[in-house]
Amino acid sequence: MGMLNHLRKFVPRLADLSEPLRLLLRKDSSLVWEGPQQYTFQQIKEALLSSEELAHYDPNPRTIISADASSTGLGAELTRV
Repeated sequence: MGMLNHLRKFVPRLADLSEPLRLLLRKDSSLVWEGPQQYTFQQIKEALLSSEELAHYDPNPRTIISADASSTGLGAELTRV
């Protein structure tokens, strides 16, 4: 969800779409992955894959590397300028 939040500008209506996944993050919620969560996950993946603004890496333009890490994970993004 952290990486998705970073890419939120590429997924229209992300707050509405990601609700079944965000509900799993509540303290009173048990982690049960069922149909609604799988459907949401697939829809978000498809939205990211079909984005015209996201692209494969091209080494020619200037590139910025954004990275973040915690004690439980890490993430990075390449951005063309």
